[in-house]
Amino acid sequence: CGGWSRSFRLLLRHVYSGHALAGSCAPDARPLSVAHALELCAFGRLYMLPSLVEEARPLVAAAMSADEFVPALLLCQEQGAEDEAQAVFEWAVAHYDEVVDALERGGARSSLIDEDDIRALREQLRAAMLQARYGL
Repeated sequence: CGGWSRSFRLLLRHVYSGHALAGSCAPDARPLSVAHALELCAFGRLYMLPSLVEEARPLVAAAMSADEFVPALLLCQEQGAEDEAQAVFEWAVAHYDEVVDALERGGARSSLIDEDDIRALREQLRAAMLQARYGL
């Protein structure tokens, strides 16, 4: 099982035990990366395991950072994962200042999208942040 992805091992653990992250003594009990958490959600949708999706979705937000925002959002869009994309966007709204700083300094792997898309994304985040914080 050395070549298998961590997400696939967690999928198998979920199938056989009912929980992907069963117990902290598991060999891979370290925190999941955003990409692995999103992949686990994708496996849950693909194999019609809603309990796996529900277990994995909170792990996406737990693994997020400002620099992971753009890649995570793009991965969600690529996978057609609307609920996870919404969760990533909501995380970014809650961490608005960090995300905007990362976008402005060229972090957040903003090289993955062009400047017009970054500008539009920043404006969407700003509008959502104003709505969330001030009801505007």
